[in-house]
Amino acid sequence: MIINASNQAAAEHDIYVHDSEIKSMDIDYANDTLTIVLDNLYLQKNFRFRFEGLVYFEMNAMKLWNGGFYGTHGIGMDEILDFLIMGAEERNEKLNQLIAHRDEVGYDNISYNKPESDYYRDNLIFCAFEFSSGDRFEFVCKTIEFDSSELVSK
Repeated sequence: MIINASNQAAAEHDIYVHDSEIKSMDIDYANDTLTIVLDNLYLQKNFRFRFEGLVYFEMNAMKLWNGGFYGTHGIGMDEILDFLIMGAEERNEKLNQLIAHRDEVGYDNISYNKPESDYYRDNLIFCAFEFSSGDRFEFVCKTIEFDSSELVSK
């Protein structure tokens, strides 16, 4: 499934990754892509997200949030509660924060295009994985390629 600005609202309802764990992550800075593979032992599936035209990604985490059972007990990464796709208002607020940060630190190229333009903004997706610990892994990108397959037992 290819998710873009025109089908993002419908696509969010088709993606169920509850209790999945991050298995791998590959960042390709040259091509502005980030690929994340999740395993879900309960559903016996793995899921692949490829964020293309990546403008921004950030992991929001805080020790004071307690880190959930897995984080607290050092067993492994917390499970994902949900995959969220935010609306235009939240997307524009995030882009405004990025632009303000860019201007504050003097970077001219926080993005390879101009996030100030309405056309550019309207063609971006702001999404996040929300973890059981309260942490969030956020992304702003042009498209998301999503697919799933059966988990292969070893």
